[in-house]
Amino acid sequence: MGQRIRLHMLFIAMGFAAMAAQIVIMRRMIVCFGGNELVTGGVLAGWLGFSGLGNLLSGGFADRTADARRACAISLIAMALLIPGTLVGTYFIKAVLGLPAPAMVGLGTAILSAIVMLAPLGLVVGTSFTIACKLPATGQSSDIGRVYLFDALGAGLGGLLVSLIALRYMTAMQSALAAAMILIAIVAAAIPQRAIKVASLCMLALLGVATWRAERIDSWLTAAQWQGYNPAVHRESLFATLMVTDNRGERTLFIDNRPSFSLPLPETYESIAHIPLLEHADPRDVLMIEGGISGVIDQWRRLGLSSASFARLDPAATALERDDMPSNLADIPPWAQIHHVDGRRLIREGIAGRCKQGCYDAIIVNVGEPDTAAADRYYTAEFFKEAADSLKPGGILCLALMEPSNAVSSERAALLGGIQATLDSVFPHTLLLPLDRYYFFASRNAGALTQDLSRLSARLDRRGIDAPFLSTQVLPGIYPERIESTQRIVQDAAKRSEIDTDLRPRAYFNGLMLLERRAGNGPSALAGARGWLKSWVYGLLLLSIMAISLSAGKGRARRQRVAMTWALFAAGFASIVYEIVLLVYYQMSVGLLVWKIGFIITAFMVGAGIGAWIAVEWDRRIARHTLSLVAAMALMAAYVPLLFIVAGASAIIANFGAGMITGFIYQQAARALASDGRGIGRVAGIVQNADLWGAAVGSLIASALAIPLMGLFASLAMASAALIAAIVMVVVLRA
Repeated sequence: MGQRIRLHMLFIAMGFAAMAAQIVIMRRMIVCFGGNELVTGGVLAGWLGFSGLGNLLSGGFADRTADARRACAISLIAMALLIPGTLVGTYFIKAVLGLPAPAMVGLGTAILSAIVMLAPLGLVVGTSFTIACKLPATGQSSDIGRVYLFDALGAGLGGLLVSLIALRYMTAMQSALAAAMILIAIVAAAIPQRAIKVASLCMLALLGVATWRAERIDSWLTAAQWQGYNPAVHRESLFATLMVTDNRGERTLFIDNRPSFSLPLPETYESIAHIPLLEHADPRDVLMIEGGISGVIDQWRRLGLSSASFARLDPAATALERDDMPSNLADIPPWAQIHHVDGRRLIREGIAGRCKQGCYDAIIVNVGEPDTAAADRYYTAEFFKEAADSLKPGGILCLALMEPSNAVSSERAALLGGIQATLDSVFPHTLLLPLDRYYFFASRNAGALTQDLSRLSARLDRRGIDAPFLSTQVLPGIYPERIESTQRIVQDAAKRSEIDTDLRPRAYFNGLMLLERRAGNGPSALAGARGWLKSWVYGLLLLSIMAISLSAGKGRARRQRVAMTWALFAAGFASIVYEIVLLVYYQMSVGLLVWKIGFIITAFMVGAGIGAWIAVEWDRRIARHTLSLVAAMALMAAYVPLLFIVAGASAIIANFGAGMITGFIYQQAARALASDGRGIGRVAGIVQNADLWGAAVGSLIASALAIPLMGLFASLAMASAALIAAIVMVVVLRA
């Protein structure tokens, strides 16, 4: 019994360390690539794809090795060392690409970099799982289910501890080192060989020294990553990684490697503070979402505002602005309030509470370009409707983004045209002014907006505002012909544009296309795919797979292996597409992905473990295993499109349900594959490889193509179609 408990502890520790590493490294990769949530697809593709390859390659070795415990211990020690090693590597991705830390890269480069970075760790994780399936030594398919169950429970425990404790009180490096030390300590306790215990103690000592110097290691890595930018203050918060750089007294705050705002730069704040309010005849109550706060407050002190609300999600960013930048946040006037909350949530709560007739004369959105879901959620029709309902009569919504260019490229026109079309779908009156930035204005009241710059200048004078940069360069420096030309280009693009919505984030796609152009990639694969990536393509692909599989299946045993392999592939494919869509949808709806990602991913793993346990326990009670497998796959195919309904109640419950069904499918298919007399190591390798490669392919297709091109619901429909095709294959091949 003691040995059995030690093995279970080992399986739990394996899942614990893997999940802790996945969360910490995924957050770091999101930071590295400017907060782009679709990088999670690359991380998962690299992790899962190479894990599957490790499963497959190690299957035969696991069956042949005379000492599975020793082999498993060595692979787990290697895994423990690769966890902090991989994290260190994330600090040098941009350097390898020849780019400074704040430089943005295209989606394809980001995803490929994530895959390559995760390859070594993924291979070792997969190898460890396959060898671990030999340790129970019963030679039955339940061995795989047992390892899967305890690995998933360990993953759940690791995800919860990282999300609840490590992200709050530890740096990424401290979290990675702690996960590695826990894994090695359990290896030393569970494996009886003296050589393994000595090696484990040596590794523990090495990691202990690294943990003792973790803060210095963090400082060295950060300085190396930000070389040439004079990093002054670095902080990891629940929501982002923050960096303040110092350039001759000018300090800039970078959020997830993107510049957010600089201080002191009064000319910048003259424009963003006053241009939106000049469009309103008499602004009194104003809301600004994100951006620098103190610089705007300084500009608004003479306006006689009744209230100015600032929505900023991360309180750590405000603390840095107050304590480590040249600001006046320590002396906030009584009419200004800072709300550390998601901007959309603040507006929703205002509509539901005290703002039923409108709270604000002006809402200013200053979140940057919509090349991430976090930013795009402020450019959708749903947000525009929420904003419109929270405006007073005559109130205006203002969006400010990127500097104008003399020549409007096709990518820029598509982005601006999409925003224009979406605004036009909600507001009867809209206006675009290309000044020092592109300013979109929208109102429900006729006559509320003007593009007469002389009229805006007159309002500036009447209000007694001292804004020399705005009054002498911005407003008089823009020719009416340039305004009209830009408006005409954007209006033409708007006629060809789709409306941006939470479920079909078209501005997200257009923002990614512009990012590709800026990164010097030219026409990207994403652009090329747009013309041919239609639903019928997926149908043709699935029919081709079925035809190949049917023609390859000679003999009942071989047909069964083909059927079960594709069942596992489809389950992995559908579950990961579901998970990535869920993550993007959660970000679009709530805006807390970087903090909550651990909880959401953990829920799937816990559900998968429970689903596998149910399949193992019911194994002797189920008379027709193929029927139960088909029923579970059909249930999953029906469950996937219900994501938005279930996630509306709880994203964690939604992913838990998907995990439980997937875990049941996994164990049922594993049982069928184990029934043909193969060694349990090879079966474990085949099972894990099929499942994880399905997930890896799903990760790539969902993040790089389906979500940007087709939207969220169509991506879910694709996942359901894959399951339905696999059901047909199982029924036909098993007949």
